[in-house]
Amino acid sequence: MKSSQEADGDAFSTSLSDLMAGLLGVFVLALAYFMLNVGDIQNQYTGNTEKRNAMLKEIKAEMKQYDVDIQIVEDQGIIRIPAGVLFESGEADINGEGAEHINELSQVLYRVLQEDTYKNSVDTIFIEGHTDSDPIENHPRYRSNWDLSTERAINTLTKLEEDNESLKQLKNAVGNPIFSCSGYADTRPVTTDEERKAENRRIDLRFTMMPPKESSR
Repeated sequence: MKSSQEADGDAFSTSLSDLMAGLLGVFVLALAYFMLNVGDIQNQYTGNTEKRNAMLKEIKAEMKQYDVDIQIVEDQGIIRIPAGVLFESGEADINGEGAEHINELSQVLYRVLQEDTYKNSVDTIFIEGHTDSDPIENHPRYRSNWDLSTERAINTLTKLEEDNESLKQLKNAVGNPIFSCSGYADTRPVTTDEERKAENRRIDLRFTMMPPKESSR
């Protein structure tokens, strides 16, 4: 027959074992919930990337109907327009041919962004101005490539919204304006090959999608 001290020890061991088993069960459930959420978020990121790439391809295809062969960079979510299509060398005023292309792009952008498939899925479209590394010297308006690239981005956005005022009303899922702009001068080249430096002179439209939401399960 066990003494009361031994019985108390057995009861304590049993209680401790039950507690540890219970904690292990809670841990397993929490880990399973976490892994499910991670999987959901990964799937949403993958879905966002696929949706963004499909959208870029659709915009490119529609612009092709206007004989405008824009470039897309899928892994960065970019529509790329060579600066020579829109601007004269060293200038930020959109030229005549460029104005036509911007007008066409404004209509295509609005149509595609309003499609049920893509509506409310875009967070921001950054309009980015880029130049090559040739310095600006004695220009009456631009002190540097920073000024030039930034004004090119601003003028592109202004022209888009002038040609299609509905673009001004577009907001993302949390109510913020979709469009933004910035200038990077020559700090983000696509090539360091001097013979191909014209490729660095460009306007990029960078599409970012709304971030995934944590599962509510």
